[in-house]
Amino acid sequence: MKGKKYLILIIILIIPIVIFLYAKSDNKKEPIEVNVSPYVKIVDSKLKSDIANVDILVKFNNKLYARSYSLIDYRGGSIPIGFIDKLVNKEYVPKENNETNTKEILNSNVYESGENQIVILYNESYTLFEKLEENLN
Repeated sequence: MKGKKYLILIIILIIPIVIFLYAKSDNKKEPIEVNVSPYVKIVDSKLKSDIANVDILVKFNNKLYARSYSLIDYRGGSIPIGFIDKLVNKEYVPKENNETNTKEILNSNVYESGENQIVILYNESYTLFEKLEENLN
């Protein structure tokens, strides 16, 4: 009788873990392969910013954003305005919408923040991204 109780207890504990892992893996899309030949390397670009890291980039709604040095207190709750589903090599500047050069950002939700900012949920935290001027040549 004790053996059955332990078995039932183990099953009850395992079921939520299995459901969680299945749900987490179910919403991950496969990255879309991108041809990098027309892309500009970050080191060859003229991207500069005093307020953001120009090595961590996202292209969204025809605007290029870089990860801000600022920390934000963003509790979420708003509806995502988009999703990052394309990945280019980390040494290149993204040029297509919904594209990033950072693997951790792939499959992340994008939230509205300000006129020149977006918020991206990745690595389990909301991170501010600042719009950059695209002077790539």
